[in-house]
Amino acid sequence: MAGEDLKTLVLAQDGDLVLIVGDSDKQMGIKVNSALLRAASKVFNAMLGPQFAEGQYFDKSNLKDVPLPEDDPGAMAALCSIIHYRNDLLEELPEARKIFFMAVLADRYDCTTLLRQTSQYWFTFSPTVVYDWACMIAAAYVLNNEQGFQKFAEKLVLEYDLPYGNLHHQTVAICESTPWKLWCKGDIKTAT
Repeated sequence: MAGEDLKTLVLAQDGDLVLIVGDSDKQMGIKVNSALLRAASKVFNAMLGPQFAEGQYFDKSNLKDVPLPEDDPGAMAALCSIIHYRNDLLEELPEARKIFFMAVLADRYDCTTLLRQTSQYWFTFSPTVVYDWACMIAAAYVLNNEQGFQKFAEKLVLEYDLPYGNLHHQTVAICESTPWKLWCKGDIKTAT
């Protein structure tokens, strides 16, 4: 099982595995029920199936660790909270950056439908920082949320005068999750 000094969020008291999320600098454990993960996500269903090492020998008395070093711990905790019906643990309105990282994880694990209802509310708020607009545009793009995309793209078109490429290059994550063409002024204007 995960090291004793590792901060662990318990989402399922009867959980049978601990997701070890993040790199060694920023890492947390999330105790989950593998059956719920498998039901929510095709990727987790395959990963935790009998054909992969992660899916072998589940035993609640001897928890299995599943390392996910490339995932954002806060975003994975939020996504797993939704999967485990623990909405009481979610922030009412997460930061735009966290919303974006949750969208990326939902896309990576093929469970974007989980965020469909929750994200409708998230896309109603109006951040004032331009970087947050870019995060919300990218999240809406990943989640295929047309209204959220239109709202923040329109805001960007009307209120931001610098090249959009500046926003795209501020974070590697946005670059990896959206096509570069999305950040060309003409393309955003025609998308709205």
